[in-house]
Amino acid sequence: MTKFNDDVSGLFSFSPAYVEYELTLPILRQLNNDIKLHIFYILTFGFRAFFLFPLRLLLLSSSFGFAAFWCLIVYFFSLTKQRKTWIAVTYCRLFCAGTGVIAKYHNEDKIPKQPGIAVSNHLSPNDIQIICANVNPNRDYLYTVTGQKHTGIIWVIESLVERINKSIWFDRGKANDRQLFIEQIMDEGRRAGPVLLFPEGYCTNNTHVLQFRKAVFTDDVTIYPIAIKQDARFGDSFWSEDLFYNYLIRLLTSWAAVYDIYYLDPQQKRSDETSDEFATRIQLLIANAIEKPAALFDGSVWYKPAERQKYRNALQLKCAWEVSSLMPPPSDAKRKEENEHKKVTFGFT
Repeated sequence: MTKFNDDVSGLFSFSPAYVEYELTLPILRQLNNDIKLHIFYILTFGFRAFFLFPLRLLLLSSSFGFAAFWCLIVYFFSLTKQRKTWIAVTYCRLFCAGTGVIAKYHNEDKIPKQPGIAVSNHLSPNDIQIICANVNPNRDYLYTVTGQKHTGIIWVIESLVERINKSIWFDRGKANDRQLFIEQIMDEGRRAGPVLLFPEGYCTNNTHVLQFRKAVFTDDVTIYPIAIKQDARFGDSFWSEDLFYNYLIRLLTSWAAVYDIYYLDPQQKRSDETSDEFATRIQLLIANAIEKPAALFDGSVWYKPAERQKYRNALQLKCAWEVSSLMPPPSDAKRKEENEHKKVTFGFT
């Protein structure tokens, strides 16, 4: 089952482009005894570690300080919706500057509007800031932000966000919490929004688009697809580390986090479509926009052993079926010869 492991694990490790181009420690080991390349590596690493890192850390800290200041103001004063949008967009832009984001936004006339649900592929928790940073700060609404409850640094970010912007969080370990989460999203998406959602459910390294979960792909709601594409040669935005601060250090010492964000045409469920078919259609639209293949599985086959075994069994069955279909059925003459052989064999026993 090596093929299975390679197909799945390749989506949840460093991007191949990052490993090939970024001046990382594994590349240093491949430089052998070339003194010039070693000097070049040390100089570039010094530039990233001692210039880019403190500069970005200052910008990132300023984004948290800015958001915290306005959170205190919100406790004592009532702010207009437009003012809250300006605060959120400014915070997101400072955050993106602090994490080295260089983003180009395409088809801005198709930016999600109210009501509706905006869905996107997913690399890291920072995707929220990258998408929200491009909202017009004079608009009186941003996005209704959604996601899983976290701890540590991400908990701080989530706490700041919910003070200045509408948000819906859920606990992945509670089944009832998940159902309530979906109901809140659908209610918000139909009457207001736009709700920002990542239907893959898990982060990947942007080499594929995972299978979308079907829960929000129903009737009477407008879906706004957003496609995120990264150029990992300058830095991989995929969160692959166990601890978020380790990921943040790597991100802040990378050259840059280069993105292309594509806003696609709004979509609605067709009368002849099931929710599964609608979800798959949106998945393919996003995959085609970033020129990446659409995966036939979701992230649970990597993170959940039971789902991994289920997917492995399905692959084995598919392989067996394909192999058997390639084998031609025996001809009538061959079958007759085999039957005669069986009779002769039986007569001698």
